[in-house]
Amino acid sequence: MALTKEQIKEFKAAEKKAEDSGELIVVADDLAEAGDKDWAKKVYKKAADKIDDSEDFIELADSIHEGLGDKELLKEVYGKWGDKAESSFDFRNLVSNLLDKLGDKGLLKAVYGKWEDKVEDSSDLFELSENILKKLGDKEWVKNLYKKAEGKSENSDDFCSLADNIFKNLNDKERAKDLYKKAEGKSEDSDDFRILAQSIFENLDDKEWVKNLYKKAEEKSEDSANFGNLADDIFENLNDKEWAKKVYKKAEGKSENSDDFCDLADKIFENLADKEWTKEVYKKAEEKVEDSDDFRDLANNILEKLGDKEWAKEVYNKSGGKTHEFTVTWEVKYYEDNASYTTDEDFEAENLDKLIDELDKGLEQGHYTPESNVPFHEGDFNIEYVVIRSWDGQEVYRDDDYVGDNE
Repeated sequence: MALTKEQIKEFKAAEKKAEDSGELIVVADDLAEAGDKDWAKKVYKKAADKIDDSEDFIELADSIHEGLGDKELLKEVYGKWGDKAESSFDFRNLVSNLLDKLGDKGLLKAVYGKWEDKVEDSSDLFELSENILKKLGDKEWVKNLYKKAEGKSENSDDFCSLADNIFKNLNDKERAKDLYKKAEGKSEDSDDFRILAQSIFENLDDKEWVKNLYKKAEEKSEDSANFGNLADDIFENLNDKEWAKKVYKKAEGKSENSDDFCDLADKIFENLADKEWTKEVYKKAEEKVEDSDDFRDLANNILEKLGDKEWAKEVYNKSGGKTHEFTVTWEVKYYEDNASYTTDEDFEAENLDKLIDELDKGLEQGHYTPESNVPFHEGDFNIEYVVIRSWDGQEVYRDDDYVGDNE
């Protein structure tokens, strides 16, 4: 359908006024919709010349695909952006769009070649390798990329990541093993040995090697976190409770502040189920607490792990803060579908009365949106707070009309 004189005048003015690729794309979209695909094509080409990032490129490609369905123009645009792309982020967007819209593996291969030329580090090579395997299935190309990655590898993490990728994508166990050995030779601190041990445990299932790496990690451990994380791994991967216990003891000896002791107590409780030891470590944490937030965190941990309400309350009261923590349960009712949902939200207030005043005022002013946290329904809905609990889970308020979890 030919454009009217008035439409031609308007489109010419809009094209002249457009300053960037986004504005030109809008003009071209409107032209395509109005029926002048040749003119739209020219404007899309103009937009392509102005593109300077991958997100604009995606917008252009989507518009051409939907507005014209012109594969030749898409190839031309992909080629231009392929020359401009600099980062893995750019190429990732290019590849995703290219294959979805054209299915042209020859062009895709050319783009991968450009991507390879721009790669700067091993992590980019790994991403490119996975793309090539997934989209083209070219294992020989991937092997060459992994050789490049090895040449760029400098530390334990580099070699370990390379071995992980070779095992995962090529299923080459022996090659991975050789690289894990190189990673071990480059390992310098406790975390290096521990992370390497995790990969070997998961991929090679060589528990003796893992055990030797944990010993080296233990020798290199310097602080509570090092020892605590190592003990976790020993317990989980080797199921060696006694060794883990000894390493947790070392972590306790290295703990310096409340956070150190709290983290350690949590680990001891979760892995060893030793309530008495957990309690002793929480007591040490209590002695090291320096601010109100730490007192509250410790109180919550004591309540959750040990169920000791009296001690938890005593610790909580030491926070000395003017505000208290509350959990509010909102009820969202959709009238048309007769559907009802609840969702919780945390608040701080001086006391319950002040919190209720705050909630009432917020509801009047539309400040709260609990409906965004429940399944969506069309039509009108109502929100109200129905239950309020204090920091220790005690119910301090319940709406008279709400039955809810009392049923």
